Amino acid sequence: MGKHIGLLAIVLSCLLPSGGLAQYTEIEANFRRLSPDQVVRLREVLAEPVPDDMLYESQRRLFTEKSMAAVRLGDARAREEVLRQAASRLPDAAWKMDLGAILLARGDIEQGNHWRALALRAAPNPQVRALYTAFIARDLALQFDDKGAAVKLTELQEDVRNQVATVRASWEKLQLRRASAHGAMVESVLAQRVNKHEAAIRAAHEAEDHARSAWGMLSDSTDPNRPLLATDIGLAVSRLLEAQRAARRYEDAERTLNSYVRLSRQLELSPEQMADMYLHASQIRFDRRMFTDAVELAQKSDGVLAQLGIDAMHPARLERSRAMIIALIGQGSTSEASKAFDRLDELAGDDEALRRRANLPLERGLVYLDTEREVEASALFADLAAETAHVLGPEHFFVVQSRGLQAVALWRADSKASRDEAIPLLHGVMQQMMAPANVDYVEKVGLRIDIRNRIAETYLESISQIGGDEAIAALQVADWIQTGVVREAVEDAATRSAAANPAIARLVRQDQELRNEIRALRKYLDGSGGLIDSLLPELANKTRDRIDALNQQRGGLHARIKARLPDYEQMVRPRPASMSDIAGGLAGDEAVALLLPTERAVYAWAVGADGRAAFHREALTRFELNQLVRRLRRTLDFNEMGDRLLAFDKEAAAELHARLLTPLDAVLRGKKHLIVASSGSLAEIPFGVLIAEAYRENAGTTPWLIRSAALSHQPSISAWLALRRGAHGAVGQEPLMGWGDPAFARVPPPARYAALASVSEASVGAVELRRVLRRNVFVKRAMPLTLGLEDPGASVRYGEIPPLPDTRDELRAIAGTLRANEATDLKFGAAATRESVLAASQSGLLARKRVVAFATHGLMADDLPHLTQPALALAATGKEAEDPLAPLLTLDDVMSLRLNADWVLLSACNTAASDGSAAEALSGLARGFFFAGARSILATYWAVESESAKLLTAATFAHYVANVTARKSESLRQAMLGVMAKPDFDHPAFWAAYALVGDGGR
Repeated sequence: MGKHIGLLAIVLSCLLPSGGLAQYTEIEANFRRLSPDQVVRLREVLAEPVPDDMLYESQRRLFTEKSMAAVRLGDARAREEVLRQAASRLPDAAWKMDLGAILLARGDIEQGNHWRALALRAAPNPQVRALYTAFIARDLALQFDDKGAAVKLTELQEDVRNQVATVRASWEKLQLRRASAHGAMVESVLAQRVNKHEAAIRAAHEAEDHARSAWGMLSDSTDPNRPLLATDIGLAVSRLLEAQRAARRYEDAERTLNSYVRLSRQLELSPEQMADMYLHASQIRFDRRMFTDAVELAQKSDGVLAQLGIDAMHPARLERSRAMIIALIGQGSTSEASKAFDRLDELAGDDEALRRRANLPLERGLVYLDTEREVEASALFADLAAETAHVLGPEHFFVVQSRGLQAVALWRADSKASRDEAIPLLHGVMQQMMAPANVDYVEKVGLRIDIRNRIAETYLESISQIGGDEAIAALQVADWIQTGVVREAVEDAATRSAAANPAIARLVRQDQELRNEIRALRKYLDGSGGLIDSLLPELANKTRDRIDALNQQRGGLHARIKARLPDYEQMVRPRPASMSDIAGGLAGDEAVALLLPTERAVYAWAVGADGRAAFHREALTRFELNQLVRRLRRTLDFNEMGDRLLAFDKEAAAELHARLLTPLDAVLRGKKHLIVASSGSLAEIPFGVLIAEAYRENAGTTPWLIRSAALSHQPSISAWLALRRGAHGAVGQEPLMGWGDPAFARVPPPARYAALASVSEASVGAVELRRVLRRNVFVKRAMPLTLGLEDPGASVRYGEIPPLPDTRDELRAIAGTLRANEATDLKFGAAATRESVLAASQSGLLARKRVVAFATHGLMADDLPHLTQPALALAATGKEAEDPLAPLLTLDDVMSLRLNADWVLLSACNTAASDGSAAEALSGLARGFFFAGARSILATYWAVESESAKLLTAATFAHYVANVTARKSESLRQAMLGVMAKPDFDHPAFWAAYALVGDGGR
């Protein structure tokens, strides 16, 4: 996170605000290459004695010169000695403060705190005392003494309040503003440490406001405090960026960066600070998996430092090189990453210290793994595991990950000895990665998901060669991979679920507070917390002890919660399902199929109620699979077909069935209900369109899979099993509550959006494409790479979301089928608000409804500013300018609902659309509605044609009402068969768009 420059700036900010202050660029001078003559001169300055009887001002000047000479030479020991002499001889608090900072930086916590305390007592005036109090609070926070830091913050806040009423001089007010800014930064750090992200962001904003206010107090452009105050603003913005990044508020972080860069000329930022901002931007883009941007921004940051003459092997430059290399790996540019390592090795030469510094074992190992240097990669990962275990402990996720990568390298080395070594290592690693303690590290940030998948896929490849029961049991690993999305949001919703019982709610909240603190401590322990490069051994041990103590507290809480809420653990963190678990959840005519695409193959499992199971590895690469799926989607999705209905690609549908499902026939054949869990591109297609027998043109009725079996689709098997096992009360007895065609704008939308909702009358043979409900929320997800040169606006304005007038007809048809009261049970236009949904839940009305319908757009994280979770777009409130999320029914809202619904209909949401994040959004919304009490969800895979959609949904519910014992999946199947029997709608684009997610039973 630009830690090297950031820490130097912190050291700078510990100096007195007077004429003796070092300039930021002077502090950075040690980055620059020195000529031999310069080195000699600086050494002479260091060697010059400082007589005891020298005048005070002369001593002060000479000590300052000697200190800066040590900085430029990069001689930390010499600088410490200079500071010791100055701090002992001179009364100035600044020398004591600086000496304390140096001692803390090298790990002498006791002496560092001692000198900082002496400096505080020697502060020349109350304003500097307040500033030093803020610095000491930060020291304590970095030492993980949160209570001590909080005490200092309280002292600071009281001191500032008392002084504000009495100070008159502008320089006094300026220093109090600085003290408040630094105090707010510490407050932000402490909040982030316990995962209170909103509080952390709010405090960081306050820090920036105080720093900017101090800047506004400058008398003129020659004020000597100017560089220091610009640095304060930079520190506050860096803190804000860290808080936003930790909260996954990437769009906000992008705006913060752009705003800061636009201010750079006014603030006269040093080039080093600009390089720091570019590095922040690179890391944010990397987190968001925007690897091309991340590479370019890392190079830009490095280029600034290179122009300043900073050596390529300096830690600041190496940090940029690492950011560039890891982004190149994510981009798939392994050869370029390899060349970067070649350049570093050449620069390091025979200097062992430089070679260690430039080793970067994780990144280098990943490059070697993909450049046929597996043996070297294995050694790197083994060393990394040992070194990481020494700091983080042997069970930490990053240790397990390193051992997993070592096993991958051994397997890829492809010798009998290496593979024999790899197999038990892979088995042990997978069990540890799947452990609940490591769940927080399985997230789609940067390369984490890629590394996890690489390890898991290698395990599956190895186990498939063994075959037998071990291969079948590996279904647990595949299920674990598919379970990784929206976990934290579901876990947090347990608080709301338990709110009806205050005693349980208190316990759950305590558990989540402990969990948040453990997560934050782990981030700082492994270096991903964004404050320091790595913890000193003393602090690392202290942090591990604190984590152990918190885990013990959580264990006791879990036992108390489980006694009162037995399903708590399985609901918030479902464990991977075993074969016996799955078989026990099935009826006799049901079977489960799980399909997991990987880079080199698709793995498939099937399980029946009798315990029979099948496993198959199909050598179908991810690229080949994506091509087949793409062929199907091109002939299913109206948005892709445009105005011309294309002939369905039956060959692709038959090939997918033959290669993926036919090998599981021993378990699947004859089953009336197939429960399918798929991921990757396979989650983009309804399996009902697969052709169950070898296809021959003009051979009569097409043997669609939906003709022989009903289907339901699942985010994961464990989620489905938890849902089926869940203890539900009686289903709601009233028929329907629905929201549709929300008024997204208070005034009519622009013509270009209104046109999208209009009738499309394209005649295609015997078929007329009628109104197609399109998901047209056009979003620009990231700021331009130029950073600050333009501000196009990151997201669509809420009022420009296209309306959905056709959904009224669909909901009215369903209401007629279910005999609902349209006047009271349907909400359209301006009445279709988030508030009306929440009110219906709070009053108990929703809990009485058997079917709950939302005919509106589904949104994903980042579709709107501040949106960090899936949501449903509802009617505008008029407050969108101040709060763009005000009209949205977010995942958090969904989880707070009280439902007893057999069905939740998400029509026009297109939540199963063909980009991966949409499939993830469906998974999130599904688990949210399941948590709220729904049993199944009916959602769409693509933009639907309105007339066929109306027929299909109405027919589904008609069958469901008329056949009281039929499964919901069978009701959908019968509706599909009925729609496809109509000549105008026999193309699967009309009848296959809807998927049943969740419990497909009755």
